[in-house]
Amino acid sequence: MHKAYLRRFGVEIECGMPNGLDDAAAVFGFPSDEYGYPEYENGDGWTLHDDGSGVELGTPILKGETGHEKIKWAMKRLKDNGAFVTDYDGLHVHHDAPEFVENPSLCVPLVESWMNNQDAIREFVSPRRHDRMACPGWNEMQWDALLKWIEGGEQLYLNRSDLNLLSLREHGSIEIRLLEGTLDAEVVIAWIQFGQRLIHDVVQNAKPITKVTTGEDLLGKIKLTAEARTILLAKKAANHYTDGAAFRDDYYGGDDDYYDDGY
Repeated sequence: MHKAYLRRFGVEIECGMPNGLDDAAAVFGFPSDEYGYPEYENGDGWTLHDDGSGVELGTPILKGETGHEKIKWAMKRLKDNGAFVTDYDGLHVHHDAPEFVENPSLCVPLVESWMNNQDAIREFVSPRRHDRMACPGWNEMQWDALLKWIEGGEQLYLNRSDLNLLSLREHGSIEIRLLEGTLDAEVVIAWIQFGQRLIHDVVQNAKPITKVTTGEDLLGKIKLTAEARTILLAKKAANHYTDGAAFRDDYYGGDDDYYDDGY
């Protein structure tokens, strides 16, 4: 396995369940407090919150193929117990980013890479996620604020964007918030690897990834694995409705995924 894929990660999985948090708490072994409500943590690094269409399950810090197996296990457990996703849900990936904590100037080529290739990146994400309140794209005002912070040490005033740098201060991670809610583990793993390769390219070269013409060009440029490329391209071709996603379009409750409760 290439070292890019050994970068640690954590995932916030938003979904609905027939009985909401109570179902998720029972499935993943969360204890209850004195009032009968599920606790925030279960003692094994998993976290639980109310968000999206009702449930936000946060993974422990994961790594490599062992981490991929945990994602597959968790999503199977969720679907086996009636979980589903809706337009209210997103899936957020936190990538461990010690290089960016130690050298914040690396944030500049990372964000420039993201802005250069925003259209190509969004080819692999459902249009229903584009510019949602929970994951707006970067704009010139945000870019100027980032440069002022890097160049002059001014306080960083940023919104939480689809490529979220605020999590560097909170968790030492870079959070990619763009993916729509899904319980398709293969898609999630391919998306995790996409983020790992993009970050790795910036860290290795310390310069932005130049603009490409298509999403497929970008996958080749960052040297994503053939398997992950196939999965993301097939997802795009299927208009992002994959068999394993467990998507429901008849659900009319919930709240747009907004909170950042992960690692």
